[in-house]
Amino acid sequence: MKHIYPLGLAYAQEITKVLERRKSGKNAERKFFLKGALTESAWAASKTKASSYSAIYHNIVRRRGKKRALVALAHRMLIDIYYVLKTENHIKK
Repeated sequence: MKHIYPLGLAYAQEITKVLERRKSGKNAERKFFLKGALTESAWAASKTKASSYSAIYHNIVRRRGKKRALVALAHRMLIDIYYVLKTENHIKK
């Protein structure tokens, strides 16, 4: 007995093809040097006194924890680095 597909047979076949694909679950081979460098610089920036990065870190630590705060601070630093490189403006923090 065949199923009746209201949206059309071609659409249903594409959906089943997508659902039948299996993924290994492993990450692709990449070089994660950027992640390590950013988290290390985020850790150093979080320890400096009277800086905006330190304030961001301490605000996030209260809600999320130390490790998540470091990753969030590294993300914020990456956004700032991208902005500086894109616009060639220097941010005073």
